Order: sequence, then C-alpha cells, then structure tokens
Amino acid sequence: MSNSSIKVSGYLSRNISSSLKASSLTNSNAFLKYEDIINESDVIIISTNDDSIYHVVEETLKYKNLINNKIFAHLSGSISIDVLTPLKEYGHTMVLHPVQTCPSIESAVTCSRTLGPYTSICKSIGRLQGSRQRR
Repeated sequence: MSNSSIKVSGYLSRNISSSLKASSLTNSNAFLKYEDIINESDVIIISTNDDSIYHVVEETLKYKNLINNKIFAHLSGSISIDVLTPLKEYGHTMVLHPVQTCPSIESAVTCSRTLGPYTSICKSIGRLQGSRQRR
C-alpha cells in the first residue's frame, strides 16, 4: 500500500522494533498507543497471530469515542469475521484471507514493488469477507 495512493498511517506492535522497522520501510509512523493509531487511521488492519486478534479487538473497544465510522479488518486465514463482531457497532468489519502469507516485514512492505523473491506474494490471491452493514 505504501506505493499506492493509499497513505499508511503507521504501525502499532507489542514489539516497538517491529513497528519502527515497518514504519521506516513505508515512510509512516511507529505508534506506541492504540489511541494514537486510531486517531490517525480510517482503516484498522489487525495483522497479528490468530490468538491475539480478540485481545486487539478488546483493546480497541477501550476507545469507543474514537472508533466510530472506522473500517476494521483482520488478515487471519483461519479465523472468521465473527471475532470482529464487537466492533461492528462502531464501523464496518471485514476479513482478507490471504492465500499466501508474508514471511517477513520486508516482504509484506515490498509486495507492490515486485522485487526478487517477493514477486510471488504480489501476485497471490485471497478472499474478502465483509459485513453488509453496521448494526
């Protein structure tokens, strides 16, 4: 996305070095707090291990005054959209089930650049699942 017209606001991670690395590759921000990344983003993509998605949803719900009209998505191929149901009241929810995962931060960021070993990731397909409407 960093090479398209879509502006990446930044990254929030339990490991600040991951956020710093990804943000440096996309010319965006490394956030330390949920509140800050929510304020700066229209779309919140939860790209974490499957076991942590619900925890991220719960943390996000602590900022109910900031999450209205946001789009929430997760990238897990094995977890349904139902994990995002608590957020549906505030915005739209969707899941992008990628057929191929990104083995590193660099491969995820450079996907649209189609460089070297990352070319196959850029051409991979996925399935999108979304909510019809906000409750």
